[in-house]
Amino acid sequence: MARKITDKQLYKLKNDELKAMFTQVTPYEFYRDVFPTGSLGVHGDLSVRKPNLIYTMTVRKDAADEKAKVYARNTIVFDDLEGLQGAAGAEFAVTSPVSYRGRNRTAANAYHLWGFCIDLDGVGMDQMHDLLYQIQNDVLPTPTYLINSGHGFHVYYLLEEPIPLYKHLHRPLNDLKHGLTRIVWNAYTSNIEPEKRQFQGIFQGFRMPGSQSKLGKRYPVVAFRVGEKTTIETLNRYVDDQYHMTDAEEYRMPLEEAKVKYPEWYQKRVVEGDRSRKKWDIAGKVHGDNPYALYDWWIAQMRKGAFDGNRYNCIATLITYAIKCDIDKEKVLTDALELVPWLNSLTEHEKNEFTEQDVYDAFTYFDDAYANYSIKAIEARTKIPIERNKRNGRRQADHVRLMNFVREELNGNKNWRNKKGRPKGSGTAQQRVAAYRAEHPEASVTEIAKALRISRPTVYKWWDS
Repeated sequence: MARKITDKQLYKLKNDELKAMFTQVTPYEFYRDVFPTGSLGVHGDLSVRKPNLIYTMTVRKDAADEKAKVYARNTIVFDDLEGLQGAAGAEFAVTSPVSYRGRNRTAANAYHLWGFCIDLDGVGMDQMHDLLYQIQNDVLPTPTYLINSGHGFHVYYLLEEPIPLYKHLHRPLNDLKHGLTRIVWNAYTSNIEPEKRQFQGIFQGFRMPGSQSKLGKRYPVVAFRVGEKTTIETLNRYVDDQYHMTDAEEYRMPLEEAKVKYPEWYQKRVVEGDRSRKKWDIAGKVHGDNPYALYDWWIAQMRKGAFDGNRYNCIATLITYAIKCDIDKEKVLTDALELVPWLNSLTEHEKNEFTEQDVYDAFTYFDDAYANYSIKAIEARTKIPIERNKRNGRRQADHVRLMNFVREELNGNKNWRNKKGRPKGSGTAQQRVAAYRAEHPEASVTEIAKALRISRPTVYKWWDS
């Protein structure tokens, strides 16, 4: 019986075969191709008003102590690309084919999209051969680069011309990437079922060539040049119609033209410099005095619907709900990190562990640009269905008033809530949570935990008991 090939042996076999077919490039050559000379800002020269490459890496407070606390740090890379040196050999360093204004990788700071990167996981030798066969026979569009990331590939489609990242373009660009992911990750190119695909947005960061793969220091992320740069029109020809993006030329609207066509937007965003976003009114009138109601509700939905293929998007959505609810960044980071052990327990394939590093990278979504992220988009990303409120056409405030009136009438206008809950220590935690929920059907996880003086994880554990 033949010995099973190890992940590290598989990594080397992939590299050897790809080297025989394509050109291996250095990290500098790869990023110079993504961001051509002159496309980024110049260090120390503020007169050059251009965006920059930004990557995120994890750093230990005590580099010699493997158990020391890890935190995320952003590094700005200018047009000379000298800043890339800091990512060489890094344990975890990620970026996206996006240039940014400012100092952080946020959607609000995003300036140009230079390409799409598809994360293809579960790639053995057979799957790699099938991937190459589909590329060579025009089943799939020819990628510009294949990146050996350890357990799988990062498939890069670089664009001949960058797309300006106006807010209204985020959704159609994400839709196109969704369509590309569906065709690239198929039953032949991955040993993970297509139903478990991981759909990621255009701002998703990926391990950088030259940094470590998940296999360790001796197994760096390696880039191979496969084909030429492409266009939106070319990519449209391969994906289903529902994922098509219309003519990219429509999106290159000069600012002077936008001033004429969208005067209100121009006055608010350009003249007044107002970058604020309308957020949901969560506290007070609708959810009582609990500003965490919707946020806690999403954590409960995650507990019911998270699986191996949607965990990153579940955390990214938790972050967007925190934005919607005006919840402090430190709180959501703490909550997200506390969820890591449970999310990792859902791992079906040992090569696809969920770690704290995934949480730090998901914080790209902690940005006001996601304050109005739609239910439809959340469902598409997480595959978790969200039941819509049915108000028969009434405004939410009117509907709440009506429901409160009906409830009071049905209960004889009595104070039907038992605000004290069950006495501490009466019954097991399971019994107490079940009883409290029965008496207080509208109570949130936080309210129950405070009333029963138990932890929120305990409430989650017995939420459906």
